[in-house]
Amino acid sequence: FYFLEKRKGKIDGVVITGGEPLINQDILPFIEKIREKGYKIKLDTNGSSPQRLKEILEKRIVDYIAMDIKAAREDYSKVAGVNVNIDDIEESMSALAAFGIDYEFRTTMCPIIIDNNIREMTPEDIEKIAEWISRIDKNAKFYIQPFVPVAGRLVNPELEKFSRTREDVMKKAKELAGKFLTRVYIRN
Repeated sequence: FYFLEKRKGKIDGVVITGGEPLINQDILPFIEKIREKGYKIKLDTNGSSPQRLKEILEKRIVDYIAMDIKAAREDYSKVAGVNVNIDDIEESMSALAAFGIDYEFRTTMCPIIIDNNIREMTPEDIEKIAEWISRIDKNAKFYIQPFVPVAGRLVNPELEKFSRTREDVMKKAKELAGKFLTRVYIRN
């Protein structure tokens, strides 16, 4: 908070990101304290804590939320490598659609591991994600992001074998997602 106090007038907002920031028990008072200092707030989440997300939405203490969607509904736990409560993810998606706070869903086209096989994410994977999102909010903003490998900074060294997602693959993913969603963007 000392840092934020010193930057008043020099920065407009704060991005709260993680890991997953909503697992922190003190996230609500933390956000409220930042808000009291007059900053705009963007929250990044993976959607695994829908009750805490709803509390934040109800209090209207953030200005923007970006929720990562890692994979299609049926592949989520496999891609995440842990048992994910998909109902929590979907509940978070629905809460974002219902509360009227500006938000986006986003997917990074990073290589995925399913059944010990690693492969690039395909435009068809993005299409399945977009179809899932459309069942909740056809007008949602959906950003497709390229995988950008950074040697030595990836959670799995196997990912270093893959290169940045090609532009033509990103464009094809956008085209397929556009069959289900009206606002699909490529973020470079």
